[in-house]
Amino acid sequence: MPLKLSTYCLLFVPFFLLFYSEPVNMGGMPVSQLWKLPLAGYMLYIVFQYRSKPAPLWTQTQYWISFKSLFNAGTVTDLITNVQASIKFLFLPLLFSFVQTQIKAKETLEKTLLTLCQYFVLTNIPIFLGLPMLSSGHDYGTFVAYSGIFQNQHAMSVIMGICIAVILHFFKMGRFETRSEKVYNVFVLAIAAYAMYLGFARTGWLMCLLAIFVLFWPKDATVRQWFGIIGISAALVSGVTYMMLTNEMFRDRIMGNNLQTHEKMNIDSGRSEYSAAALERYANGTLLEQIIGMSTQDEMDYILLKTRNRVGAHNGFVDMLARNGIVGLLLMFLMLIALFSFIRRRKQCPTYRLALALWLMNLPPPLPLSDALAQNGYPPHGTRLFRQPPRQGEPARHSYWRGKLHRLRCPHPLARLLPPSPRGHAHRQALLHRRGRFGALRCDDWRQRNSRGGERSYQKYPPQFYRSGQSCADNP
Repeated sequence: MPLKLSTYCLLFVPFFLLFYSEPVNMGGMPVSQLWKLPLAGYMLYIVFQYRSKPAPLWTQTQYWISFKSLFNAGTVTDLITNVQASIKFLFLPLLFSFVQTQIKAKETLEKTLLTLCQYFVLTNIPIFLGLPMLSSGHDYGTFVAYSGIFQNQHAMSVIMGICIAVILHFFKMGRFETRSEKVYNVFVLAIAAYAMYLGFARTGWLMCLLAIFVLFWPKDATVRQWFGIIGISAALVSGVTYMMLTNEMFRDRIMGNNLQTHEKMNIDSGRSEYSAAALERYANGTLLEQIIGMSTQDEMDYILLKTRNRVGAHNGFVDMLARNGIVGLLLMFLMLIALFSFIRRRKQCPTYRLALALWLMNLPPPLPLSDALAQNGYPPHGTRLFRQPPRQGEPARHSYWRGKLHRLRCPHPLARLLPPSPRGHAHRQALLHRRGRFGALRCDDWRQRNSRGGERSYQKYPPQFYRSGQSCADNP
């Protein structure tokens, strides 16, 4: 566990009660708004109070999307909905900036992320034991889809997929050292997988498989790894085939059949019809609506007229085009490109594949990740995975050379004396920490020796380093 057992259990109780009671109304407002709006205000104050450098391009673009969501052709008649949409888009960059400002140590960031993911999965246990769900999933006639503490099954499935990806990432990095830690996290994974199955949300299943594929696909696969990939794929296909042959509800859900009559329907459960209706309404709209978008109510009313269901387009990109026009859609594409570039520049970071998996989970048209998370009103905690840029007074960390000295997050005392390595950051790190001309030397060793001072230190290491005035204490 990332925390002591007593602290871990005590913190889970208010966490569960806070999220479980979100649909409850108090004074005409749901509990979710009563605590999330003050939280957003506090994070805004902290971010703007301690901001010391320009935000990355993707966060700036997301702020512009949040501001743009306030204004469309229905601002006057549908202002409350626009404000809610603006807050939805605001949480993503705001949470990133808040974490970047407040959490200084990487270990604290990892513990926070792992604890949050475990807590979200553990909230399913009281529901499994008989506690009623305050927000039920879709009613398929023969059963009601499981949604847990979340407002719908899709949000539950997406967040469970994120939690599975995060925990598997920690397994891959070898962060669980003891047998008890491994057994406990395998138990948590099993609960998350079972909750996803009960939710019957195919989009969540697909996104989770995509994240696992990105996390574990070997860069240079050996023959043994290929055999392992083939074996796992065969086991997965065999399991799905067995479920489709023995479980009629599972087969109907996969094939898109009606779960009551078992008749063949659209395999996308009508999503293509909803998207087509929204696009038709956008194409027939005025020039102003095509530029800045129509109101959410206008879009849903037209979909009701065409499909007899008053819903959105069930497609994040189509909804963005309809509600924010071509301006909003272009801003969304710019944000996704900037975020991908932000992640790629940190290719050598340990969390690179996890961040890339979450970025890819945001792309499937049926239900983008940010939209699914926002449906439930949760700040997407997966953004904590994106590696933060260097803070004030901290040297940058590059993964390639570009003709300049490689500056590391915690620089080796001899880092400035070594020539650039054509093989990149990983090879350079190996050169710095290998036993060579100056012996095995790490940052912790230098901090201890430097604190002692004395002539031996000046005789042991080159004087160029001491003239630079650089130490690990300057780069925590």
